[in-house]
Amino acid sequence: MKRTLHRWAALLALCLTFFGLTACQQGEPAGGAESGPSGENSMGNESRETVKENPATDPGTESLPAPSSDTETIPDTAAEEETQATVPVLSVDEVADLLRATPYTAAIGEHETCGLSDPSAVGIRQTAMDSVLYPAPADGDCVHIIRAEAYGLSPEAEDNSAAFAALCRELQNLSGQVKVIFPVGTYRFSSTLTLTDLSDVCFCSDGAGEPFTILMTEWTPGIRLASCRNIRFVDYAFTYETPSAVVGEVVRGDAAARTVTLRIRDQFDLSDPHYNGGRIQWGSYMEMYLDPETGRYCPDSSGNLLYNSTGDGIRNIEDGVYDPQTRELTLTFLNPLTLPAAGTVVNVAYTMYENFGLYATDCRDVYLESVWLYHTTGMAIGMNGCRNIYLNRVFLTPEEGSGMLMTATADGFHCVSCTGDILVTGCVFEASHDDCMNINSRYLTVSSAGGNQLSCPSRVVPVSVGDVLDVYSKADLSYIGSFTVIEDNGAGGILTVDGDTEGISDCFACNVTTSPTLTIRDCFFGNKRNRGLLIQCRQVTVENCTFRNICHGPIQIFSVPSSFGEGIMPGQAIVRNNKFFGCDAVDVNIFSWSASGRTAPDVIRDIEITNNYFSASVSYPVQISTGGHITVSHNLFDRVCPRPSGQRCAIRITCSRDVTVLENLLISPGKHYTVYNEKEVSRDTRSEGIVGEGNILLEE
Repeated sequence: MKRTLHRWAALLALCLTFFGLTACQQGEPAGGAESGPSGENSMGNESRETVKENPATDPGTESLPAPSSDTETIPDTAAEEETQATVPVLSVDEVADLLRATPYTAAIGEHETCGLSDPSAVGIRQTAMDSVLYPAPADGDCVHIIRAEAYGLSPEAEDNSAAFAALCRELQNLSGQVKVIFPVGTYRFSSTLTLTDLSDVCFCSDGAGEPFTILMTEWTPGIRLASCRNIRFVDYAFTYETPSAVVGEVVRGDAAARTVTLRIRDQFDLSDPHYNGGRIQWGSYMEMYLDPETGRYCPDSSGNLLYNSTGDGIRNIEDGVYDPQTRELTLTFLNPLTLPAAGTVVNVAYTMYENFGLYATDCRDVYLESVWLYHTTGMAIGMNGCRNIYLNRVFLTPEEGSGMLMTATADGFHCVSCTGDILVTGCVFEASHDDCMNINSRYLTVSSAGGNQLSCPSRVVPVSVGDVLDVYSKADLSYIGSFTVIEDNGAGGILTVDGDTEGISDCFACNVTTSPTLTIRDCFFGNKRNRGLLIQCRQVTVENCTFRNICHGPIQIFSVPSSFGEGIMPGQAIVRNNKFFGCDAVDVNIFSWSASGRTAPDVIRDIEITNNYFSASVSYPVQISTGGHITVSHNLFDRVCPRPSGQRCAIRITCSRDVTVLENLLISPGKHYTVYNEKEVSRDTRSEGIVGEGNILLEE
């Protein structure tokens, strides 16, 4: 099989295409016909001028055929046959080059067998990132149209907090569809924008595609929703006047004193009282590197990524002192560390989980459309106990000119015990400290059982008659069975179910009926610490997304009982048509373990991983542990796992049952690789029903 490489061409195309992604992040079509708010391009500051001078097009669209004419023509059969005879058949490497060159889909013609069932379907569909799905209602469809200035909200006001509170009190008295229009501008707020018991309200700018900006002047939560119905936010941007994350370069370190000294960049004024004289109570220290292919700064997984967390009580940073004369910040750490080289770029955050950019509890039908979240002093978006959540064109990305390298100081999007639909489309989630997205449904702890009853005294999860509970052993999370609730005695925590529960104790019960239907489509995730997607629910589809430079792995479908109480043992998930570039941990990781560390097969069930492209994964692209009824098919693995610490393979399977590995192709980075760990599987007494068919290995 002839194999050709076009590395330099692919590298250039990749850079140009990421410029194209930046245009989408700013609300522009690839040709730049209209513009959104200014936003940090995802290539980093160094490449902004290049973006302006070289408008990008999606390389995948250049080879699309021209639209057909309505004029009837007589086909020239001989010419067609000659043309068909000269069309080149793409080699596997040429297909990989085209896929590697862009985060978007690329039109790929006739090709050799490359593992993928449809290579042209892999990646973000660029039109999806330009498509508005949930616009503000037309004036004719509204009962009330309110101008924000009529209630005293103004870009000239020093603080719009009181005026907004008065507006919300008025909204509570209105019925029918309401549209609240903000003239484009920046609105300052010193306190949280609180919306309670509102229905059928849309907040939007007065120019479609041109957002108004909410600027928080204090480190306080941004927008808080409670008990709202059919709430829509369209065309707004959000940030803080004083960012809680700053950037500097290492000037020196002292190993004995466990200190690192940074010179803080001129964009940031650490003499501001918000920074506590340089001392970090809750926050993080991250050493960064510049990705040469994209020009984007990313956390360095081989460097120091240290933090003090309100979430899990971890403390790594002991003290901090800032000298305003030299602009030097000296941080002292609790434990010894490898000192970074002088000039190393470091991001330092002074908040972590404290404040959400937007937080909703007990809400229904929440829509975010064309929203730019530049920086939040905690999680960007949080939803708790909500039903039906729709995000389209939400861009969590640093603002252009701000010098920021971090967006959210915690998660990008965190959902707890939400139900109905969670639909995320055409979004960008990058540069957050913690997970891009954490979607989980909490579990119940069964304290005792017998007859046909389960005792769940600590009811943190709602249960209704007719709900189905999947029950798992607390000892090793092995699956025990499914039960339908036929009676609930309420306060006593006793659930009567449709089956025999004798012998069941110390278990977890997962309410699979209330698990949301999660769909994530046509999104970009990257340039960040921790994970891309943490999925702990059922009925999941992740498709046509691109993941790049994620330290702790793009997708984790897993369950580990913890103090957080999240989440249920996930399953019924499809991962298809995605691209993965250069991430530092397992790309798609399926696993579980109990509190004691014990494991069992068939815990995470019914997963399909198909038609994905994996490039330069540092670890195994796919790892399956404690799985059951899982198919990994028609994927292309391009020079992955180059420095294996264990098995030399693209797919690693352990402690699993009924796994099919079908017609995948691995372009090996070296000798002695296999598509999956066949020898290890043959020795694993906990695994059974592992079948591999039609897989292809191409050695360098």
